[in-house]
Amino acid sequence: TIVMFPKTSQLFEMGGAHSSVLRKAMLLTLLLAGGVVIIYGFFPQFIINVLFLGKYSTTSPYLFRYGLAMAFFAVSNLLIFYFLSLNRTMVAYPLLGAMLVQVILIVLFHNNISRIVSIMLLSSVICLMLMLFFYLRVRNDISHNASIQ
Repeated sequence: TIVMFPKTSQLFEMGGAHSSVLRKAMLLTLLLAGGVVIIYGFFPQFIINVLFLGKYSTTSPYLFRYGLAMAFFAVSNLLIFYFLSLNRTMVAYPLLGAMLVQVILIVLFHNNISRIVSIMLLSSVICLMLMLFFYLRVRNDISHNASIQ
């Protein structure tokens, strides 16, 4: 995200093709986040023991779902920064909607860690779906504007 933002912003301002930079950043994000999620899925107890010296071993059943939620948030974050680099600040509204869903659900259903992790996963999926929808709209707007010029 840190490397992508100035590159896509510069290419956008110069009228150049910027979607290839997003694709490369997305591929790297998916590889890194996907790798971590796979490790979480296969070795949750080991990860908890190494990171927290076994203090929170009861949380290991939730590590995979939590990692998956964070991976979805990572992809959403990448798309948010991409939109901001294209001066598309309206992305704040779908992000706000996903955040409100998360906060409301956690306030209402916070009785155990499993529910909170499930809420995190659900809100990350909602956020990603909203960002993908927003991406399709932005991509269509950009290609439409380019065909007019």
